[in-house]
Amino acid sequence: MPFVKGQIANPKGRPKGIKSKRIEYWDNFKDYILTTGLKSIPKDMEVLSPKDRIAAVISLMEYFKPKLSRNTHVSEIEKDTLHSLTGLYKKLADSKSQLGSNKADIIDVSPKEGKN
Repeated sequence: MPFVKGQIANPKGRPKGIKSKRIEYWDNFKDYILTTGLKSIPKDMEVLSPKDRIAAVISLMEYFKPKLSRNTHVSEIEKDTLHSLTGLYKKLADSKSQLGSNKADIIDVSPKEGKN
């Protein structure tokens, strides 16, 4: 039976505004952590070694301030430089082919495999 626009696929499903069981479980867990669990954190931290205490604080900080994603920015200057270098490489390759077999006068500028 194909779907019809405007018709609900499961009319007996969860009504709008009602949380799913998974969300309810997480909300209950969050409430526990913020009430009972939060009170026990200082005692739990005292038991840890200084190295483990720092690791625990760093791992908990992620929930208060999420990590930023790493972004790579290529500026117009970098694009222009890359374009210029590509053009220069093509000119050198053309001049190499025009000069023929006199390899003593030619410097090989081709990119090497496996090197950055």
